Amino acid sequence: MTRLPAPLSPLLRRIVLADAAFEFVAALLFSGLIGRAHFWLNVAQGITVTGAGAFALLGAGLAGAAIYRGTTENFVRVLAFANVASGAAIWIAALARWSQFEPEGQWLVAFVADGCLALGALQWLALRRGV
Repeated sequence: MTRLPAPLSPLLRRIVLADAAFEFVAALLFSGLIGRAHFWLNVAQGITVTGAGAFALLGAGLAGAAIYRGTTENFVRVLAFANVASGAAIWIAALARWSQFEPEGQWLVAFVADGCLALGALQWLALRRGV
């Protein structure tokens, strides 16, 4: 008999929902609705708008995963790895161009990269503790 994976704990669901909220905030910041992210990062506006769309889609997907009862701990494990890998990749890429960013862009990049790292660490910690 095949054993089905256990559903996510309420805490893990809230962490995935917090991840979705973070993605929506990042989408809002990159969209240009609050400030001029493209100017802050010294890139074309299309790049930040595309990034905003990607963050919004990811946020919607994660909100759905947080609500869906079939979401498993393995999904959260992959999500945690993706968050940590993304945060590290953002920092590596940003450090190569750090001096080209306006101070607001530096804050934006740090917020997104550190947010990814923090969420990934929180997800791994919750998984490890079995909560």
